[in-house]
Amino acid sequence: MKIHELIQGSAEWHAFRAHHFTASDAPAMMGKSKYKTRAQLLHEKATGIIEEVDAATQRRFDDGHRFEALARPLAEAIIGDDLYPVVGSEGKYGASFDGLTLGHDVNFEHKTLNANIAECAVADDLDEQYHIQVQHQMMVSGAERTLFMASRWDENDQLIEKAEFWIERDDKLIAEIAAGWVQFEIDRDNYVAPVIVEKPKGEAVLDLPAVMVQVSGDIAITDNLDKFTTALKTFVDEKLIKRPESDQDFADLESQIKTLKKAEEALDSAEANMLAQVDSVDTARRMIDLARNLARDNRLMAEKLVKSEKERIKTDRIMLSRNQFMDHISALNAEISPVKIEGVTPDFNGAAKNKRTMSSLYDALDTELARVKIEADAQAKCIRANLNHLSKHAEYRFLFNDLATIAHKPNDDFAALVSHRISEHKQAEEVRLASDRQRMQQQAEADARAKIEAEQREADREKAEAGARAKVEAEKVTEHPEAADIARTIIDSAPDIAKRSAAPESEKLHTTTIVIEHWYSDGLVLANLKQLLEERGFPVKSVRVAEQEVEA
Repeated sequence: MKIHELIQGSAEWHAFRAHHFTASDAPAMMGKSKYKTRAQLLHEKATGIIEEVDAATQRRFDDGHRFEALARPLAEAIIGDDLYPVVGSEGKYGASFDGLTLGHDVNFEHKTLNANIAECAVADDLDEQYHIQVQHQMMVSGAERTLFMASRWDENDQLIEKAEFWIERDDKLIAEIAAGWVQFEIDRDNYVAPVIVEKPKGEAVLDLPAVMVQVSGDIAITDNLDKFTTALKTFVDEKLIKRPESDQDFADLESQIKTLKKAEEALDSAEANMLAQVDSVDTARRMIDLARNLARDNRLMAEKLVKSEKERIKTDRIMLSRNQFMDHISALNAEISPVKIEGVTPDFNGAAKNKRTMSSLYDALDTELARVKIEADAQAKCIRANLNHLSKHAEYRFLFNDLATIAHKPNDDFAALVSHRISEHKQAEEVRLASDRQRMQQQAEADARAKIEAEQREADREKAEAGARAKVEAEKVTEHPEAADIARTIIDSAPDIAKRSAAPESEKLHTTTIVIEHWYSDGLVLANLKQLLEERGFPVKSVRVAEQEVEA
């Protein structure tokens, strides 16, 4: 909190109040002040025009300051610490403190004791306007509690009566106050001064001519009914308001209704007086009836007009407020889609109830509109924070198909829910991946076994085929003994050849090439050679047959 060295009531102090949203104005801003309407405060802040304080009000203020100074030592004794009157600000919010402790942890607020405060048993019994003021003060100072005291003192500074209550910091109400000032600032910046500023008085209406009927003898009647009826028709046709719009029109029309009522009464009186004088007055009676009916019918019409036009204006203004509210909600819903504002319901009909003037009607509807806008904005702020938090985990958005419902949760609860769902999903994914890995491993093992078995079957098949071929070749060998003799001759000489080819000092293998020219089939000689060499333990690397090398 920033401290301002200002004296309450000074020009500098008033300038400070003009540029800050202050604690003493907070109840009016919230529409809860018993001394100033929200519309009046809005007019002051937008125009800078403040109603002058009269002498009686100033004396009341002076007494309040004197009582406050006298009560401060009593408050210090209760708190157990010194208190310092101070003016402070926190951004655009300001407050004048009757007393703060040096650490700003305890606030002191004093009021002149009145009957309503005297009847309170606990802090919750205090009027809402006091709670709003001290919570605004604690918002500015950071105090955790407020000693709210009210006292009255006599002319000799002797205590007459006092009451005190402890009010604890209420962060929920503080948030509502801050949101209220946000909407108030918007309304102030878009302020248009209304035409109706006070309840008007009906214009004085000149009464119609007095009805005069005199009876002379039995048939002579002296009257001014023609003049009276002409004046009445002129009044009805030219002066009677047919479509009132403003409070001034309604007030004038109500005065005109009274004039018509008096005309009816005067005609009734004239008729009664005439009939009391003569018996045969048919013509005069019809004239009186005509004039009376004219006055009565138009009075009734005017009375209905007052009622219907007031109801029309009231309905039009309620519809305007409702449309403004719906436009505000639509804009918020577009911003926080797919989530929507829920549970914010204005009571414009209740706000307009029993409002007898247009100015009080407009103020009540504007205050209710501001209230629901503030409530909707607070909900949207919470939702925006939740959506922003979820945007940091966009890859898990599919886990929150119920976002339109859960986005209304308090920010801490929403963050906890997001964390819980993501954690559960990760755990489930770990289980799934482990299962997949196990399944893949089992599949790989099965594939490996199948491969080995296939290879074994292939080897068995090849071995069987080789055996079959060997058998066939062996059979062929027996069919050609000459080829077998050639092969045997070669084999018989192979040991001597190998002995001559191998150097005794060398351990490396040597290759011996034997060239055989014969007219038998190459396959027969090869088969015999392979068989005989293998029987004697000699490996045959290759045999060149018809200029190509065949692996043995």
